Amino acid sequence: MCGLAGYLSFSTPFQGVTDLAFHSPLKFRGPDHTGVSVVDRSFVTGKLFHYRLSIIDLDARSNQPLKSGSGKAEIVFNGEIYNYAELKTELELLGCSFSTKSDTEVILAAYEKFGIEKLVEKLDGMFAFALIDFESQQLFLVRDPFGKKPLYYHWNASEKKIIFSSDIRSFENFPLKLTLNHNALAWYFCELSTPEHLSIYNNVYKIAPGSYHHFSVAGEKKVTYFKPDYRAKLKISRTEILEETERLLERAVKKRMVSDVGISAFLSGGIDSSLVVALMAKNSSKPVNTYTVGYSDQRFDESVFAKKVAEKWNTNHHEILLDELSVSEIQHIFEECGEPFADSSVLPSAIICKAISKHEKVALSGDGGDEIFGGYYEYYFASRLDKYASKKGFLKLLELMHKSGIKSARTKFAAELFKYGFNLPEPMLLHRNNMGFDPAELFELMGDTTGFVEQEFGRIWQDARQQSGSILGAVMTGSLHTRLVNDYLVKIDRASMMNSLEVRSPFLDRDLVRFAAQIPDQELIHRGIPKSITKEIAQKYLPEEDIHRTKMGFGVPIGEWFRNRMKTELDNSLQDLPEWLNKSFFQKYVNRHQGGENHTDKMVTLYAFYLWNKRRVQ
Repeated sequence: MCGLAGYLSFSTPFQGVTDLAFHSPLKFRGPDHTGVSVVDRSFVTGKLFHYRLSIIDLDARSNQPLKSGSGKAEIVFNGEIYNYAELKTELELLGCSFSTKSDTEVILAAYEKFGIEKLVEKLDGMFAFALIDFESQQLFLVRDPFGKKPLYYHWNASEKKIIFSSDIRSFENFPLKLTLNHNALAWYFCELSTPEHLSIYNNVYKIAPGSYHHFSVAGEKKVTYFKPDYRAKLKISRTEILEETERLLERAVKKRMVSDVGISAFLSGGIDSSLVVALMAKNSSKPVNTYTVGYSDQRFDESVFAKKVAEKWNTNHHEILLDELSVSEIQHIFEECGEPFADSSVLPSAIICKAISKHEKVALSGDGGDEIFGGYYEYYFASRLDKYASKKGFLKLLELMHKSGIKSARTKFAAELFKYGFNLPEPMLLHRNNMGFDPAELFELMGDTTGFVEQEFGRIWQDARQQSGSILGAVMTGSLHTRLVNDYLVKIDRASMMNSLEVRSPFLDRDLVRFAAQIPDQELIHRGIPKSITKEIAQKYLPEEDIHRTKMGFGVPIGEWFRNRMKTELDNSLQDLPEWLNKSFFQKYVNRHQGGENHTDKMVTLYAFYLWNKRRVQ
């Protein structure tokens, strides 16, 4: 796990670049070694930078930037390749030799032997890398199938110049004119983060998950190499589905336990992290180190459930009590996100990562379990829309009965199906209600008239529909390109990397996701139970009371802090907003929140944007 950056020109060399300012935002990503390579060829000039967090092959010969043995290619790489040992064996049988034990050298050798198309098909891991091919005279920017690792870039098509980095702050320290991307900001105020392909700045983009771009004097070309297919469904028994899911999940956990440094695990007490810990313990010769966050406020505390799992699997369990964060800590965490980011669960995530990093360099998490196996209420709701699509007439009658005052569970359910489903444009099923601002509020908030948010949901939904035969499948695949890549994976990447910790996610294993996408909808939401597959598997490994309890979020009481000890901070953020944002509109929600209504996420969007904008202006 590392950080990478670089600037390359296929025309005239760059001028006026201050290298240290450009690459220093990466320092927390890789404290073990800083590497620089000067690129000076007839067709391209520039520099590559790398900050290394040493996990596999601690030898200095594996430091980056790294050239291939033949000298035909050079790479800066961030991530881990879990099948690198198998790939290395395959390459050795084909005549390749290696001077290191690193996965980085394997990527280079595999590229030279197979080419980029076969390389990305063969790589099993989490990664973002930049690879220069000196023979074909082109640069590849590549990102893993789910976008676990960030990769930003700016391409000047007229001058044939490319700038790239793991951290968007690199671009702020480059001789480059940056302007605010109002479309990305509109998405942020709705969804708490910027969208998967845009950044907060115009002309600075993200390589999309499961994609690679290649750049040369001929221009830029984009290729999508991975999309899970939700159309083809398995025709096997539920028992077979359960057995194969468990086998693939256990294999995913074992892959991620390979390391030359110590490994630990997050343990929230929820099903996903608990299953990961159980399978780690099953496959470990010594007790697993587990970490959880505890609160005296029972609304946020899951530590009692985590402790039961820890006791069952005899882990070395560590509980971090988190009742209050200082304002300076909160500011630091939000600012280290690089872009405006308003998911407040990044706060406890950063604190637990900080605690783990004092002892370990690697931790496994349960991220992705809900997205892959249907754990959110939105997925359950989508399955109901599928089930009752042919009964709209009868449901409409029930809805009218509800409106007329006849209240029952059935009429209420029918009313909700129409209000939040049948009466909505389908793409809006991807929008997370009651979090940020509603898309309809954006005009009043920021004078937005482009309709970008609705258009972006529409783009993602159209693509998701092509990959799925049902509303449930479309919502699940669409969420991979919305909440997962934009929010949850950003959260865990930033929280871990600001503390020089690598986090691995077994549920986002390529083979496991491909299999899960083929599970029939009625097996995922079985008898009306969300995430029924993992819940049934969990019966073999977890205490019964942990399996079917109400799902809890991973957060802090920042909404209450804004009413008392951080009230001045909130007021300051409101006053320092730029003029083109509607302060009176924000003030209305601030007043309602202070009056007792819960608008926590809206308050965090305001505060996190204020912190980002203040740093940018300064």
